[in-house]
Amino acid sequence: LDDEVGMLWMEDRNLDPELAYISEDTIVYGDGQHSLTYRLPEHCMLTIDNIAGKTYFDEDHQVYIQTNVLKYTWMTARDMADSIADGELSRPLATGETTVGGRTFYYYTYSVMEYGKNETSTVYQFYGYCDLEDGSIYSIRGYAEDNPQAADEAYYLEWMNISVF
Repeated sequence: LDDEVGMLWMEDRNLDPELAYISEDTIVYGDGQHSLTYRLPEHCMLTIDNIAGKTYFDEDHQVYIQTNVLKYTWMTARDMADSIADGELSRPLATGETTVGGRTFYYYTYSVMEYGKNETSTVYQFYGYCDLEDGSIYSIRGYAEDNPQAADEAYYLEWMNISVF
């Protein structure tokens, strides 16, 4: 943290230096009774793994991707996507649904213009949700600065091609 100008510096660090990039990963959920596996694009590394989920950094596209399984019994994946997409987003880009591997994902995308002292940037965001058999919801969030591909649902198709055990 640079207190003089109020900036926070972050560094992308691979949590597993033995394995520079990973091609697939698994989330265990439901008190360890279920697991969900998904593939990752080339050159992705795991940067955060905690109770809030997993965060990856795609070096090729400079996109951050977060995955998680959420226990919601009062909302469906469609409800989650619709409720947030109807909110006060800076610049909504798209909403919709897509089916991958027999599972339907509901998504929305938007962009936010950020103004700094010397530069302006646009942050592109993607949120996708899928209902799982036990009532949980698989969540994907992607975001990147000045990269509209981060708001393109086609970029996330590998993350949506899940196997649940």
